[in-house]
This record gives sequence, C-alpha cells and structure tokens, in this order.
Amino acid sequence: SLLIEYLKNMIFIIKQLFMRAKLFLLAACTLIMACSSDDDKPEPNPELKIKKFIRMVYNTETNQNYTLTRTFDESGKPILQTEETTNDAIYREFTYNSNILISERIRSYQNNPVIVNDVFHYNSNNEIDSITSKSSQGDDYDTMIFEHFPNKITYNRGQYVGGEYLYNANGVITEINTVGDISNSSTTITYASDNISQIIIRNFNGQTLTDTQTVSFQYDNGLNVLFPYFQNNYFNSTIGEYHYFLTGSIDYLSKNNYTQITYTNSDNSNHDYTITKNTTYDANGYPISSEVKKDNVLIEEHIYEYY
Repeated sequence: SLLIEYLKNMIFIIKQLFMRAKLFLLAACTLIMACSSDDDKPEPNPELKIKKFIRMVYNTETNQNYTLTRTFDESGKPILQTEETTNDAIYREFTYNSNILISERIRSYQNNPVIVNDVFHYNSNNEIDSITSKSSQGDDYDTMIFEHFPNKITYNRGQYVGGEYLYNANGVITEINTVGDISNSSTTITYASDNISQIIIRNFNGQTLTDTQTVSFQYDNGLNVLFPYFQNNYFNSTIGEYHYFLTGSIDYLSKNNYTQITYTNSDNSNHDYTITKNTTYDANGYPISSEVKKDNVLIEEHIYEYY
C-alpha cells in the first residue's frame, strides 16, 4: 500500500511538471510570435519638413524666364529667396526677432551690395507698427505706417497710397482695400474650410467701378506642405510679405493643392483664362513636383525638397 501511495504521488508530480512545461512553452511561443510581429511592422515614416520650393517660370510672351527658389529653415520660416534670370539674380534674405516676426528683409543683386533693406518695427503688443525701406547708403526712402483696430489693420504709404486689411473672427483676412492717387481696389476673399474658394477684385477710378475680376479655385485632396508655414506664420505670410500676398503666394494659401484656377473679367472676356496644376506625390503623400499650365500652355514647373 505504501508503494501504491508512492506511485500515485509520483504520477501527480509528473502531471504537474508536464502542465507547467506546457504553460512555459505556450508563453514562450506567444512571446516569440509577438516579437516577430513587432519586427515585421514597418517603421513609421518620419514627418518631412519643407526645405526648398522651386518655381521655374516660363514667360511665353516675353521669353523672360526665371527660377524662384525659396529656402526654409527646419521650423518652416523662409530664410532666403532667390530669383534667377538669364543675366542676373535677386536675393531676398529674411531675419527674425525673438518673437519669430520678420525683423529685416534684405534685397541685393548678384555680386552687388545691398540695394534695399526693409526694417520692420513693432509696438509693445508685437503688432506691426511700420516698415521702413532703406537704401544701400542707409537712407530712408519709403515707409508704411500701420494702425490697429478690432478686426482691421490700416496702413498708409505716403500722402496718396493707403489701405486696410479686414479680418474675420478666426483672424483670417477676408478683405483688402487699397487707395491710390488715381485708382482704388477692393479684394474680397471667400473660404471653404482651410481652402480659399474665391477671390473677387473690384477696381475703381475714383468712385466709379471700372472692372471686376473673379478668381475661382478647385482643389485635390493632397497635402500642401507650404500651407503650415503660411498658417503658422500668418502675419509674416500676409502683411509681412505684402507685395507677394495673393499674387506670388498663390501656392501657399490653402490646405490642399489647387488643380484649377479660373479667372474671369467683367470688362473684357478676352482677359479670361484658366490655370491648371497637376501635382505628383510620393508614396507617403508628399508633393515632389507639379506642372502649371495656362490655357493648356506650360507656364511653370515646381520642385519640392525636404529635410
């Protein structure tokens, strides 16, 4: 009977050891499979940051072609813009203050001294107070003075030129009015989410409306890598670069990349035309190049470079 009891205890111990071995093997297999599964997962694609945006512009009427290259730092601020023609190049260098607002914009020609230095001044609230243009000798020759009101910024540039920027509740420009010594204009901007859907430009001679231009936009669903710079540096993108906004900045203004822009003129339908853009994306959805045509004639090619 003692032998039988002994054998029963041994069988029980062996069963326990066997069960533990099975549990150990099962846990080990699960761990190995989990590790193998993690190893098989692709590494997440790093977020690319725009480094250069290159516009090759073909002027079919004058054959005065040029290449405009804008270089950004890793935070998305432009630090240099180069406009190269066949015989010359213009450089615009941007510097910023501690509040990441433009402090100077320096323009020079190829191998020549500084031509123009635009100096930006701000009030105690970090609002633009004035922009003074200085010659290469340091002389002031042009100044824009700004005043701030609720949802509006006004400016004047000498005795006869002035205007205003009007903002909506989201702090986005919805209207730009300019006043000159002879002609005036009013520009209304309409948005659909984060894309500009329409721009209407009304030109006046005194109080008389002379013509109206309507600019209508269509978009794809692709990522516009220039838009975060524009959105995150809104002042720098608009008033800070007043001579580019709505003209040279058309590629920056919206979250998606435009596919078509239609221009219609109330005064002369011969001035109507259509711009189309075909953007090529990489496997991760980042734009790498695009072609722009005016009435099916190639007028621009774009190249994107990233950090």
